[in-house]
Amino acid sequence: MIWERYPWPADHAQLLAGSDSSMVLESQPAQILETAVTERRGVMLGKTGATNGFSGYVALVPEHDLGIVVLANRNYPLNARVDTSLSLIEQLLDLETSPATETTK
Repeated sequence: MIWERYPWPADHAQLLAGSDSSMVLESQPAQILETAVTERRGVMLGKTGATNGFSGYVALVPEHDLGIVVLANRNYPLNARVDTSLSLIEQLLDLETSPATETTK
């Protein structure tokens, strides 16, 4: 399985382009990584997939020990899965950095 790797904070357009059908249907350049890339800061990992009416998206932000998995019993468009995941991540990170209120203590 190949994971998509993006700079974090992620650019919405770049996330959509990285999972576009052209990535699957057209030739893409490849390069050898001389060493494993294990940096946790400033990176987001993503993986999308769909088959026979089911769809999913996984987004991981290792720097914040945060991951979102979206699974659906129908084939939602990619942009809906990416938008939902990115929105959830941003909201959770906002909660993480916001001062605690009486309702969140």
